[in-house]
Amino acid sequence: MDWLRRLLGSDTWDGSDRRQSLRVRCNFEVQASSTQCSFLAKTRDIGPTGIRIEGRGAFPSSLKAGVLLQIKHLSAPMDCERETVKARVVWVVRKNAGLFQCAAAFDEDVETLRHSWVRSVLAKAIKQAPKQKRKYLRVHCDWTIPAQLNGEALEVRLRDLSLHGARVEVLREICERDTLSLRIKEMKLQCEIRRISKAGGSHLVGVNFRPQAAQQKQLLQLIKTLKKSD
Repeated sequence: MDWLRRLLGSDTWDGSDRRQSLRVRCNFEVQASSTQCSFLAKTRDIGPTGIRIEGRGAFPSSLKAGVLLQIKHLSAPMDCERETVKARVVWVVRKNAGLFQCAAAFDEDVETLRHSWVRSVLAKAIKQAPKQKRKYLRVHCDWTIPAQLNGEALEVRLRDLSLHGARVEVLREICERDTLSLRIKEMKLQCEIRRISKAGGSHLVGVNFRPQAAQQKQLLQLIKTLKKSD
């Protein structure tokens, strides 16, 4: 975790929780460019390892997983030395006509990020939202659990879990318009599919859910138990 302390500074991150799992909402304008395309976008969320952005207008056909982007903050904070960082596209989703999103992982060393707008944006967000630690607590797991996809029963592999979402492995075709529910222990959770990536013959699916108060308590207890044995 030393790299994270070097990135954010010990005054911002004290090592008491897993801040690499932190995702904070943001909404500033960037210019994203590759060797084949360039477009303006609004940021949607950011973490120490990557960013999600949303573009409007004509979809750049060359934008796909693996493409290296130069992401320039168009109103970079005054305390940063670099207004542009490199990031490699992880996934791309076309939402509708004229709207698309992509997630990209930063492709820079810690020292470069520390002198860039990434450090400034994250440090400000963490100081403004100190209670996010519990919300973003995430644990790795490897369970087969019951699920329903468009009303049809199946089993999926639970890969990680948080209070507000999970990542599951599904051995069949799936898209963002599908309806998915998971049964974790005694809890049945209706999910919103947020992202899908293909891995071999399976699909890794990131989902969000909004548990009821009683379910949230059960989830928290389960996550704490898993974290102790992690």
